[in-house]
Amino acid sequence: MTETTQTVFAPSVVVTEDTLGENPTTFSRSQGNIQRDTLFNSPIDEMDGDEAKQIALIAAQAADDRKGEQIVVVQVTAVSYLADYFVVVSGFSPVQVKAIARAIQDEVLENCGRSILRQEGFAEGRWILQDYGDVVVHIFMPQEREYYNLEAFWGHGEKVNWRSLVSIAGLSTESEKI
Repeated sequence: MTETTQTVFAPSVVVTEDTLGENPTTFSRSQGNIQRDTLFNSPIDEMDGDEAKQIALIAAQAADDRKGEQIVVVQVTAVSYLADYFVVVSGFSPVQVKAIARAIQDEVLENCGRSILRQEGFAEGRWILQDYGDVVVHIFMPQEREYYNLEAFWGHGEKVNWRSLVSIAGLSTESEKI
């Protein structure tokens, strides 16, 4: 059995390699996209090769599984260097907002092998922001969502019909596998 080590050079560059120095895997951010030599083998890799889209769809489906409402996926690649996709979700209590955040974190890690780079707002549970680099997830209580109105701010991005893409790709999260 081969052990692996992971070295984080900066939030934007991570190198993973086995202890024998074979099979290095390098991730780096370049204008909002993840460039990679090798990545985790995942059943969703065959979808279309767009890892950011896969993460956004997994996040949307995980939020839906936790009864998140008004789930919107916006592709902002053409209008922002911040990310390729924003996922915006509403929860109706701080407990539900936190549960949605945990579900998204777990499912993205399990299905895509990606960990959150940064997370803000978890302690309060009113607006949790999860940054995956090329995908940013916002989980709001209704009052905060209405006040900040991110959909209007990023309205020039392309809304993605995530439900049909999840259905076509046959993606399922852990709760659906049981």
